[in-house]
Amino acid sequence: MKKLLLTLVTLVTATAASAQTVLWDGEDATITSKDHAGWWDRGNPTLVDNPEKDGINKSNKCLKFTMTGDGNKQVALPFRDWTTPNLNGNRRLSFMIKKEVNDNVLVELSDPTNGADNYWQKVAAWYGGGGKWQKVVLDFSTNAGLNDFPGVFAITAQTGSVTSNQDVYIDSIVIEPVPMVGEKALKDITDGSLTGNITLSGSYMKGECQNANEGVWSKVEYNDFATLEAKLGDNAVTSVDMRGTILKDAYNSTRGKNPNCIVYADAFFAKNNENVVVKGTTTTLILDDAHPLAIPTEFAATSVELKRGLKNGINTLCLPFEVTPSEVKSTKIATFKEGVTFTTAESVAANTPFITVDATEVSKVQGMTFGNKTIATVTNDIVGTTFQGIYAPKTSTAGKYGINSAGKIQEGAAGIKCNAFHAWLTTISANARSIDIDGETTGISNVSLENPVKEIYNLNGVRVNKIGNKGIYIINGKKVIVK
Repeated sequence: MKKLLLTLVTLVTATAASAQTVLWDGEDATITSKDHAGWWDRGNPTLVDNPEKDGINKSNKCLKFTMTGDGNKQVALPFRDWTTPNLNGNRRLSFMIKKEVNDNVLVELSDPTNGADNYWQKVAAWYGGGGKWQKVVLDFSTNAGLNDFPGVFAITAQTGSVTSNQDVYIDSIVIEPVPMVGEKALKDITDGSLTGNITLSGSYMKGECQNANEGVWSKVEYNDFATLEAKLGDNAVTSVDMRGTILKDAYNSTRGKNPNCIVYADAFFAKNNENVVVKGTTTTLILDDAHPLAIPTEFAATSVELKRGLKNGINTLCLPFEVTPSEVKSTKIATFKEGVTFTTAESVAANTPFITVDATEVSKVQGMTFGNKTIATVTNDIVGTTFQGIYAPKTSTAGKYGINSAGKIQEGAAGIKCNAFHAWLTTISANARSIDIDGETTGISNVSLENPVKEIYNLNGVRVNKIGNKGIYIINGKKVIVK
């Protein structure tokens, strides 16, 4: 077989597992009448203008060859003739292809450049582009015989029979970078260990192909998003920045671990776009008060769904966006002034704890919906000083004071929970029994913020199901006088 060298190809060589290596790109190849842009003359390939620049491949130049019914359906690129690529442990490659017939495409890596014995590692993937450019991804993770230094990239553009001449266009052959979280490869991260705001790089992909070695095809499924989900701690990761990553069949896999997690991406996904922010906007933001929230970068939301209930009357709230009374099912809302005094307001700014004065009851299942909101940055799980808003569920309210629906002050305790998007007082005066709204006093109730009384004992140490007669009881480990 005659081998003809590349006239000019500029390579982006991998310096780490997360960097991309371009093996061949029509934009950087030139051709004369005596060569084939670096490819073997098998199939008689030529460098041509891209026939479809409005598709996913925007480049000006690409490779073309013609499959024929006599078995001519393969081209081969001997990049070993000008470089020694190093996969650096990467086992996923891709290229662009455009042809008329939908069928499997087979790729063979062979002739290692590091002196190892020759091998032929084959992977097939489906082309379903119907005459349009398609990115075909090949996962060699189950090809045990593959080392890091393949020398030849051969493409059989159709594994089925070719009944008539068919033009095939090929471009942008690359080694896809390893999926990374920060400076660490995704595969090397311990399951359930990721927390806080994380940044992704490399390639994140979902799909399937076939290990085609020895003439026996076996399915290979890959899903970096499912792998990422396994690495997330429960209620621990609050945002994922995947801007700049290379994506295929992307979806939001974070909400199973924390429904409030925010994903920043370069483009919307085909599905599961809740809480996905693209170019500063998300269509739907869904928040749940049983889970933590952190927002490293401000964005806009066309719709916000808040899974949090309201009681008739007074409720404490803290939200990462501005609201008016009607939006929280009230005719009046009030912000903290001093001591236990609140002042009604026409609206409340983002990240400002406040109370509803006369809300209509809403179940958590119903929740509340808001339209067209600017979502402010949230960097702390507690905001404010004397009256504090909560952006992450708390398992203890010891030393804190809640406000019930009648405006009475409720003392917290260890083991008593407070969900996100609520608020509490950190201190009250010795004689305080209730809050004051615009100069009107609203009476002390020594029970929990969420009223989840779990253990009640009388003074004889006998556990009872409920508070009966007046007297002294031990509720959740604390002495309470019932008058």
